[in-house]
Amino acid sequence: DYDPEIRLAAIRAVSVFQLALPRLLELATSADLSIRKAALEALGGTRTTQAIPLLLEALQSNTHEIMAAAIRGLSKYGTDAPEDFLDFLQERFSFKTSSSLDWEILNAWNELG
Repeated sequence: DYDPEIRLAAIRAVSVFQLALPRLLELATSADLSIRKAALEALGGTRTTQAIPLLLEALQSNTHEIMAAAIRGLSKYGTDAPEDFLDFLQERFSFKTSSSLDWEILNAWNELG
């Protein structure tokens, strides 16, 4: 956009993102469940390749809440989602159950298009 105010706002947003990313990456491995979940979802919103390994690792968690946060995070990548994530969705979804994780998977497919 040619509006100088919009350009300045965009520059500020990029600088805040660059400052926040290392902290989000750190918080994505927090022992505090609520912090970790929030960080995983926020990392998905960044759509940065740096976040993908942490998000994929979180899919292997024994805690369904962490897996669900990783699913929500990775689904934000849309058509840029990693192939490993698509494989996970196909392997984990079950038509036989209606677990909360299955609902997260259905929502992810919807987000991915």
